[in-house]
Amino acid sequence: PGELVSYVLAPFPPAQEPLVEQMIADATSALELIARIGIARASSQINALAKQRARHQATPSHGFGGGSGDGSAGGGSGEGATGNGC
Repeated sequence: PGELVSYVLAPFPPAQEPLVEQMIADATSALELIARIGIARASSQINALAKQRARHQATPSHGFGGGSGDGSAGGGSGEGATGNGC
């Protein structure tokens, strides 16, 4: 029933590496925020930040990893899962 492979997903193309790195950084920050303030409050802050990013971007958001690539939140201020103000 099919060919056996040693991976589920193909490697990311080199052009997507900055996006993947930003998604990993955002996920790490989100987990740290959850550990600090709990999942309910962290989820609220993370979702608010994702909505804010989506409003400020000309292209559709790629999930929580839609930051500017320089480690910043990509727009907005205050606490969030990016490590700014936390």
